[in-house]
Amino acid sequence: MNRSKLPQPIGWLVFFTFLVPSVLASPNQFRGIPISTLTPQQQVNLEAGFAALEQNKYMSANRLFTQIVQQQPDNPIGWIALTWAPTSAEQFDKVADKAQKLKAKGTQAEQIVADIQSTYIQGDVEQRLALTEKLIKAFPKSSLAWWIKGNVHGEVKQNDEARLAYEKATKIAPNEVMSYIAMGTNYLFGEPKNFSKAEQMFLKATHIEPANTNAHISLGDARRAQNKLDLALEDYTRASLLEPQSGSAFTKKGHVNTFLGKYDDAQRDYQTAINVGEPENTIFLGNYKAFAHLYQNKPEKSVQELQQWLTYIDSLPIEEHQKIQGKIFTTTNLAMIQLHTGQLDKVADTLKQREALIEHQIEKVDDKMFNRIQRADIHFYRGYLQARQGNLTVATDTADKMQQLLTPVKDPQKLENYHELMGFISLRSENWDNAVAHYNKADQEKIYVKYHKAMALEQKGDKKAAHKLYVEVKDYNFNSVDYALVRADAMEKSRFVTAMAFNQ
Repeated sequence: MNRSKLPQPIGWLVFFTFLVPSVLASPNQFRGIPISTLTPQQQVNLEAGFAALEQNKYMSANRLFTQIVQQQPDNPIGWIALTWAPTSAEQFDKVADKAQKLKAKGTQAEQIVADIQSTYIQGDVEQRLALTEKLIKAFPKSSLAWWIKGNVHGEVKQNDEARLAYEKATKIAPNEVMSYIAMGTNYLFGEPKNFSKAEQMFLKATHIEPANTNAHISLGDARRAQNKLDLALEDYTRASLLEPQSGSAFTKKGHVNTFLGKYDDAQRDYQTAINVGEPENTIFLGNYKAFAHLYQNKPEKSVQELQQWLTYIDSLPIEEHQKIQGKIFTTTNLAMIQLHTGQLDKVADTLKQREALIEHQIEKVDDKMFNRIQRADIHFYRGYLQARQGNLTVATDTADKMQQLLTPVKDPQKLENYHELMGFISLRSENWDNAVAHYNKADQEKIYVKYHKAMALEQKGDKKAAHKLYVEVKDYNFNSVDYALVRADAMEKSRFVTAMAFNQ
């Protein structure tokens, strides 16, 4: 949940896709950065892998980069490339460690980038920022270096710096699509948001590469954010026509139809996405299909479907570490639904299952900082359950343990989840001032935080501030388990609080 730790499964796809370049300038260049020499065939694999990532064909990139490390196992660039297309935290740890061991054989740029990638397991944002500046200083004319700088600043919500870095990348390489998509995504989700600028960036990407499926999907996202749902549906449909095997395009169509109340159409879209998607991705697509029931106020159907997915995952033709990552994602969503809807007799078992999966991953990764971050995450959900049960003193003790675990982590965002938990505990304690104070230090881009902060502000008597947040929540238009859980209530609250706020 906290960005100080490794991204959640879907996050791997989004985050690392935006980090990688789309093309190589020459056999020994990587967007203006020197790279180790590859055989002609593996050079083609590298270029094809980055082109696949540019199109958001994530598993294709993973397979191509795997070919490189199998054919040239002592070349660091193959392992570095694979860190940009991992399918689990376990795989990321393995390939990042291999890149570290081989970096002495690589170029100066490869050594720096290998070090940057290693900081993700350790949660060391401070080192990541320092290494990024080192990369920029060494290669100031590299679009990749500026792109990486944009991503690193965006991760810690330094969005002004991120956008300047992306802009620099577009000036150096005006025809590289991913620099526009990265900047557009930052405008779309980073504060302060600017949906119009996001749309402009994605339109630019479609003009540069009219057949780029990812660019059209991103354009649909920007229009969905502006509540232009019909236009977004056209963008997603175009993407599905360009790439009929794109599970993402059909999933996004499902989201729009869900928000339009066309639930039967949405279910068909989600099922199509599952049918055409690759096995490694179907777990995540299936979760989104299950969320659709929440918008119809049928949480029991979502729970049932997610539980079925947990069983079905074992039959998928994917690797064990991918199954573990998919199960963590699924149990997290299942626990959120059960917690929010008061199924407290069932959520304890779900959290036990989730904790066992995380402990398995901790054992495989075996990094002290990673372990601390993951165990803090375990305490986060335990604390939420305790607070829901009314055990507020126990929940506070759990939050304190969480804080202690995170103390050594070098990440300015490391306590966002701690403050979210303390905000919720304060909300349950009816300590509205304390709740608002904690929520102000939590992840401001997280919809569940915004919703509960609005509740605290409403109870505190600040109706106008509460109204503003309720409106932001109801108009979010991006599917996730927390949005599915709070959207209907936020719509109702926005109408009710509006009357109170502006008719006093």
